Amino acid sequence: MEYVIRRRLPAMALTGLIVLMVAVSCRNRTTTPPVAVTPPDDSLPVPRAVQILPDSSVACLLDSSANIRVPANFASHPIVTVSGDVFLRTAEHGLTIQTPLFIITVQKNSGLHIDAPLHDPWAQVDVVSGQAFIKKSYAPSETDTLGSGQMEMINRNIDLMEKEVFDPGKWQAWVSLHLKSTRLR
Repeated sequence: MEYVIRRRLPAMALTGLIVLMVAVSCRNRTTTPPVAVTPPDDSLPVPRAVQILPDSSVACLLDSSANIRVPANFASHPIVTVSGDVFLRTAEHGLTIQTPLFIITVQKNSGLHIDAPLHDPWAQVDVVSGQAFIKKSYAPSETDTLGSGQMEMINRNIDLMEKEVFDPGKWQAWVSLHLKSTRLR
């Protein structure tokens, strides 16, 4: 019997300590509601390269096939050509982006993810913040207006262009992790 009492005393003391810790924790609890934070999604790519455009827009090349071409007359005609997987954050001016299947006119201070493989019949544009006007780069041309949390998908083989919604939180967390010197508004 004495053996059992010795074995139970440490367990009861530990239980009492846990109860005391919970009581102190509850007493010291603040009434401020928790802030919802979206952690970065591990499935989102790390930038392979970052390119600053002449207007201070930032382009993150996300895969080995990603490419952005900036013409010599960019100052007078802010149009760039993009292929591959790219995240783009525009500066204080609008910008036109040409991909193999889309022509995208992006408003100032906008962020978007473009997945536009050069030789594939599909593409996707996700507007993380701001606004973009999107149309097909081939006839017949349809136009859509997208805001934050909206995406446009296209498949040229079946001539389908479709607007959907997504949660921009994971991309916004990605931006804060990888582009600390820039801000999405």
